[in-house]
Amino acid sequence: DIEIELFIHGAMCMAYSGNCTISNYTAGRDSNRGGCIQSCRFSYSAIPVNNAVAVNSTDNTPSSLMSSKDLRGIDLLPKFLKIGVDSIKVEGRMKSPLYAATTTSAYALALKWCNSTVQEQWSEKLQELSGMLEKIPHRGYTDGSLNNEADAESVYQGERNGRNSGYEIAGTVMEVEDGKSFTMLTHNSFDRNKTLEILTFDGGVIKISTQEMKDLNNKPVKRANPSRLFRFACSEAAEQSADVSGISQVQPLNVVRLKI
Repeated sequence: DIEIELFIHGAMCMAYSGNCTISNYTAGRDSNRGGCIQSCRFSYSAIPVNNAVAVNSTDNTPSSLMSSKDLRGIDLLPKFLKIGVDSIKVEGRMKSPLYAATTTSAYALALKWCNSTVQEQWSEKLQELSGMLEKIPHRGYTDGSLNNEADAESVYQGERNGRNSGYEIAGTVMEVEDGKSFTMLTHNSFDRNKTLEILTFDGGVIKISTQEMKDLNNKPVKRANPSRLFRFACSEAAEQSADVSGISQVQPLNVVRLKI
């Protein structure tokens, strides 16, 4: 038997063949050798020969007419499990740790849910998990040609929502000390009155207050700056998500996010 892998989530190249030469033509960088500058994401105007008026948009302004929205197929997962798909693939080229942690958690929980519950409960849960994917930067979502043939709805029209996703990466857990505290390497700055959300490896979310944030000398600090190490209390009473069974644990390399 041949295993079937399905590309189910992430940025999509507009060249179905994978042999795009736009980047090579416009910037001298070959996409087939890993040098793509994503020329299809730029804004263009479609101008007819001998006509200076752009016809690609109603207000005659350039638009990203060759740029696709990001693929999201989590809602269609039951369909693909039923027809025998063996594994699913999430695009992650040059993506952040927050993106990787969020997408893998969402799809891992979706697979676990579909394999352990009755089908009548799938739709509601998958819709909930789909909401997790709104918490990372994306170009809008489409199911592409996973369900029906892709149409104009799949074309990306608008600003990338990186600043509107509601979350940014706070840091990465580097060390856990007897389950009572952990040391985190910060990626962005934040103050003491914030709540951090730790994305655990089993798909859970643990909320931790920064109120008792300290430096490595155990001195209280009011603000965390990027690329620094700080220590946080890891209380047993920390609020946890209900997405997983049992008690989630903070572990080294857990990604930590911050609501903005």
